Amino acid sequence: MRTDDGSRFCSAPVRCRSDFGCGGPVGNLQRPEASALLVQTVRRSHAARRIMSLGFVILASCTIITYVTQYMTTYALNTLQVSAPLAFATTLIGNTAGIAAALLGGWRADLAGRRHIMIWPQIAALLMTYPVFLWITESRSAPALLGGLGALTLIGTIPYSAFYVSMAEGLPKDIRGGAFATIYAFAIAIFGGTAQVVVTG
Repeated sequence: MRTDDGSRFCSAPVRCRSDFGCGGPVGNLQRPEASALLVQTVRRSHAARRIMSLGFVILASCTIITYVTQYMTTYALNTLQVSAPLAFATTLIGNTAGIAAALLGGWRADLAGRRHIMIWPQIAALLMTYPVFLWITESRSAPALLGGLGALTLIGTIPYSAFYVSMAEGLPKDIRGGAFATIYAFAIAIFGGTAQVVVTG
């Protein structure tokens, strides 16, 4: 750019100031919509961390229940000293009840809402656990072993379908797959891998 006396000077500083001071990144940060976007991002990160923390706890409890249920055949044979057919029937009953409960829980969640389906069956299963296992250990009969385990598995597995969907939908789309996979892997490895040792120890 030329001055009145014919000399030239660089206009880059003016251009740089125009870019960064008014219409560039610094200027954008001063706009109300940029501040709102920043606040929304921070809030979303807090919500995502909350969902991941709660999801880890719930997945840990779910995997403990699952591993205890799958271990019932060995428990029935070695500890309860029941017959082999009855011991193997516990796995059949437990898995059948789990499949039925997953379908039932998903159907009821669509009708009654996910929150009720995720909370009340878990409370019922928590209250049932000690009486059911007390009944199984004292009677060591087929009705106690199959009926008690089947009822406990059925009620305790109902919340799973609603939980998986709610957790996946609650995570931001850009981290949903990786975050869910990481939380699931850690919860299953830590609590599923130690469930039998803790229960039988």
